[in-house]
Amino acid sequence: MEERETEEVGGRSTTKNTATVSAASLLPCIGVMMAGNLTNDQRKWILKQYWKTENAEKVRQKWAEEFDTPSPSRQTIYRIRDKFDETGSVCNAPKSGRPVSITTQENEMLVRQAFTESPKKSKQRASVELGISCRSLSRIMQRLGLKMYRPRLLHGLLEDDPDRRLQFCEVVLNEERQGSGIIDKITWSDEAHFKLSGAVNRHNCVYYSRENPHVMIEGQLNQPGITVWAGLSCKGVLGPIFFHTSVTHDLYLNMLRDTVLPQLQRQHDNDDFFFQQDEAHPHCAVTVREFLDEQLPNRWIGRRGPVEWPPRSPDLTPMDFFFWGVVKDKVFSRKPRTVDDMIHCIREACQEIDDNKELCAKVCSNIASRLQECVNNEGRQFEHLRDCT
Repeated sequence: MEERETEEVGGRSTTKNTATVSAASLLPCIGVMMAGNLTNDQRKWILKQYWKTENAEKVRQKWAEEFDTPSPSRQTIYRIRDKFDETGSVCNAPKSGRPVSITTQENEMLVRQAFTESPKKSKQRASVELGISCRSLSRIMQRLGLKMYRPRLLHGLLEDDPDRRLQFCEVVLNEERQGSGIIDKITWSDEAHFKLSGAVNRHNCVYYSRENPHVMIEGQLNQPGITVWAGLSCKGVLGPIFFHTSVTHDLYLNMLRDTVLPQLQRQHDNDDFFFQQDEAHPHCAVTVREFLDEQLPNRWIGRRGPVEWPPRSPDLTPMDFFFWGVVKDKVFSRKPRTVDDMIHCIREACQEIDDNKELCAKVCSNIASRLQECVNNEGRQFEHLRDCT
């Protein structure tokens, strides 16, 4: 704001301009002065505190707790942040001379060493620790060929499992090579437990990596849910069949005798099919195995069956690597609020898959390549080696 002031000099009136400057207009200047008076160590401290909270006022409060000097202004904190983002440094730029490139060989060595020693380090943390802006760090990482990879959690195997898996794969592949078409004749089956909380708790949903990642799944206890049985073959979906209580061997046997076997016979129009089940306890009861031996002699796959199913092999059955994941996504995207709603959503999801016979056939035919990959890897896990691009 400008004022005019009049004074009398030598009998004559003269007018001069005076400027009245508000305190607010001086704040930017004060901020610049403070930034200029801060040491590089103080600026680094400010930057690290800001990245922790992304709140300038909290940085000022922390400064007041740590130091006896006045806290830097918010504008000063923002300028230090912006300077680091733009230049990769908190230091003032040299007055003259050629600017130093942040992507120097020295910084490339620092970045390579940082991610070699701590490959799980985040870009933001590395940026602060190395004093390099995120943009410059990204350019350096690109030059070094450093890419982000997400680890794949694999189902754990016991000591004898690879041999069992290898034997199963070789048996089925040999049958396929002889022209039996066994893979197209298999109906794969499994159960899953759906809860309203949105979790699908599988009986074999325990995962391990090469080293224990201490993976933990948290969930709410005593949530309403339903157990679902279903089957999948190149001809479509069998089921779903619902259980409101735990599946016992008696309930499972009644389901096979009264529902599953008649549906299988209608679906295939003959007895030229195979039935697969995994190693869940109800499946392994003597009464169940005797029933399958009688009704499907040499045509069922499972524990102690004519064709032995290898335990802990979710990567070899489309129920695990395809079916339940698709059903889960479809069901919980609709956010059912009651068990009845969830049952309705599960029926619809299964029907959508069954309507796409081409997809069912494609998924089941993919088994052959998975069996071969398992053989190539001597029965060990192989999904982490698959091309996921």
